[in-house]
Amino acid sequence: MEHSLEQTQSSQESHETLTRLELLQQFKQAEAPKIEEPIIQLVVISLDGELYGIRILAVREILKIPHITRLPCAPDYILGVISVRGEVHVVVDLKRFLRLGASHMAEQSRIILVESGDLAAGLLIDTMVDIIHVPETSLLPLTDGSFSAIQQYMEGKLRWNDQLITLLQLETIIPNIVVDQA
Repeated sequence: MEHSLEQTQSSQESHETLTRLELLQQFKQAEAPKIEEPIIQLVVISLDGELYGIRILAVREILKIPHITRLPCAPDYILGVISVRGEVHVVVDLKRFLRLGASHMAEQSRIILVESGDLAAGLLIDTMVDIIHVPETSLLPLTDGSFSAIQQYMEGKLRWNDQLITLLQLETIIPNIVVDQA
């Protein structure tokens, strides 16, 4: 009987010890300062089935394709201009600008009005896929050893839904498209 009483007391003591440890761990986790990782928001677009990201802070709006007024003697990647609420914006075939081929306007094609500093332009894209929030630390540097002409317009890559997204660097794209809007 004494042996049974000792086992019961020992079992109760170990249970109390475990409960105390669990409470201490919960208290530690509650007290631990939570370091919030910087989050970036991206508009994910598709060009020929490849995914690209544009920082949402650079996006003014996303439009169905309006009437585009052609410009004579413009570079082949400039489709023309559009008027949005009284403002005139140049429209660029983003695929052609990045030397990925020419775009074919379809029902799901869109124009993304983007801005960098005082400059703005419309980018023709195949489709808008999604708007995502990802930790900034998930952005990977470009690792391809060869330097292609379009890499100067890329900021990095990241994984999303088992796919690779190339983040476009609008700070270098827009000034090369829009020389002077004044």
